[in-house]
Amino acid sequence: MTIRFLSLSALAFLVSLTFGATASKADNNTVYRYTHPTCDYNYHTRTSPSIEELWYNMSVPPIPFLTFPRINLPIGVKAEINKAELSSLNEMHFASYCFTLDPSVLKTLSKLKMLAILKEMFKKYELQDQQLQFSEGSSGLRWASITGYSISDDRNVTYHSGHLLTGVKGIFAIDASHSAGSKKFQKIIEDIKSSIKLN
Repeated sequence: MTIRFLSLSALAFLVSLTFGATASKADNNTVYRYTHPTCDYNYHTRTSPSIEELWYNMSVPPIPFLTFPRINLPIGVKAEINKAELSSLNEMHFASYCFTLDPSVLKTLSKLKMLAILKEMFKKYELQDQQLQFSEGSSGLRWASITGYSISDDRNVTYHSGHLLTGVKGIFAIDASHSAGSKKFQKIIEDIKSSIKLN
């Protein structure tokens, strides 16, 4: 198989979580493999991501299947990469989120529910030419995607893409964006996404 962020406004299932994230160096000092002890997926990046535990009262994507949160425990983990070019004013953003869910909850994540989650997550961007895709593998793993672009008040165009991937232990989410005119940042994001694989 090859998700900025909204408040936790619509919640619906949470299981007990214990998180700690790591970004480990791979190959020669230029490539990093990001993984997490409780996450089903990993990916490679040439920029070491910042790692942050997510708590109930933090600003994170609205994950509607998270409910009954334990206020004193982290509910997930975020890895984030931000880049900008002063000369061109181009920018890029990549963030991944990992949440552990009970298998019974994972089974409820149908095509309609996963696409609805993505649409809610990206509603704030007011996407133009919004496209939705869904696929399911022979093992039952599911992957939902959303793409589109936004136009700022000063007419800057930003391309957005988001993904939800179910795993064995939980769900993996991606929120990525880059200035539409930046082939460099487009390739960085594409390279990261193409490296995503099951642990």
